[in-house]
Amino acid sequence: MDDIYSRFWSKYRLKTKAYGVSDADHKYYISCVKALIAACPDKRLIEFTPDDLYKYLAGIAGKLQFKDKQFLKLVDSVRILFSELVKPDWADEFLWDLNLSSFNSTAACGLTVDLGNATDVSGILNVRVSASEKSAVREAVLQHSVFLNAWL
Repeated sequence: MDDIYSRFWSKYRLKTKAYGVSDADHKYYISCVKALIAACPDKRLIEFTPDDLYKYLAGIAGKLQFKDKQFLKLVDSVRILFSELVKPDWADEFLWDLNLSSFNSTAACGLTVDLGNATDVSGILNVRVSASEKSAVREAVLQHSVFLNAWL
């Protein structure tokens, strides 16, 4: 069994090297992949869906101590994992150009909220969205921006 894991990490190392990942960053890439695996212990890598990965990345993006540079490396580490080793049918179509602002609904879609002459905005100003809900809000804004802009 150890041989299977050794071969897996050796293959992953070769793939990261082919993408120009430095030796120092390679350790970080491995820790990112191990964290993903540990976060979903009952799910085989081939069973991951794009939604699973997006939710995982959204959860990570919600952590305040995470820097954008680290997040970009995290996305790259799982991109190499899924595109080069696991190779699910969705890997080539996944939007790998994610960064921390991808999970900020306003930055993600460029929507600005104009409240116009609204007099009572207290309810709107106090709305809070958890990190796990950001992707749902982003998708709603992207899919229904015409309606939201008309309402606002």
